[in-house]
Amino acid sequence: MALKQQLQLKQQQKLSPLQMQVIKLTELPSLELEERIKQELEDNPALEEGQDYEDINEDFDNDSDENISQEDITLGDYLNDEEVPDFRLKDNNKLSSDRQEIPFAIAESLNEHLLEQLGECDFNDDDLKSAEYIIGNIDESGYLDRSLSAISDDLIFQQNIDISIDNLEKLLKIIQTFDPAGIGARDLKECLLLQLERKENSDIVDLSKRVIKDYFDEFSKKHYEKIIHYLKIDEATFKEIIQEITTLNPKPGNNWGDSLAQSMNTIVPDFIVEVYNG
Repeated sequence: MALKQQLQLKQQQKLSPLQMQVIKLTELPSLELEERIKQELEDNPALEEGQDYEDINEDFDNDSDENISQEDITLGDYLNDEEVPDFRLKDNNKLSSDRQEIPFAIAESLNEHLLEQLGECDFNDDDLKSAEYIIGNIDESGYLDRSLSAISDDLIFQQNIDISIDNLEKLLKIIQTFDPAGIGARDLKECLLLQLERKENSDIVDLSKRVIKDYFDEFSKKHYEKIIHYLKIDEATFKEIIQEITTLNPKPGNNWGDSLAQSMNTIVPDFIVEVYNG
């Protein structure tokens, strides 16, 4: 076989290891990027944290900053992790006029939301601690996942508080008046009834309460004809009852969830571009 030598032109793009590393870093979300930087600083003692961009250019911008009026100064000029007050970081699941300007969102958990409402109640020390313990046993869905008798035993052994089950029941009834509606229920039936109790009185609401109270098993098994017969109503009315019940939330605590999970799901911008004087 004869050997041949020829020239051939090709365009190829090859990335250096540094370029590949930069690409991987730019693909990371902000939270993961921060964790990666912290990990690298811990693993490599030769690395040091550099100065912020604002600190490096502080002297350079002094002259120009004097010409900027107070109205031109935005939150981004002085916002940093160490100086942001806690009340500015709370989201509380409410919309505010300056929410879009703050690149932080630490959502309030269900437990914190209930404790905040508990602080408005006038309880003695033992009742307050007992109510806090009840709230601590409400799961993420909004249900009380521990019996009152077990809570009573826990309070005696753990906090030396001797409180009767009847008093715990009274405290629970107060907690069940907190937002969201249906909170602190011990089962689905009680959860739906708590929400119906807050509805404005009407014939459909009253009938819906009767269905949940007296015919919950039939309703859950979809024995609708039996319910229509027992209540002596027509199908059109029963459809309105079903519509009323299906608007209720079977898991009222799901609107909150875990605060850490919510903060992880919050979209934080990687870059903020601000324009001064054009």
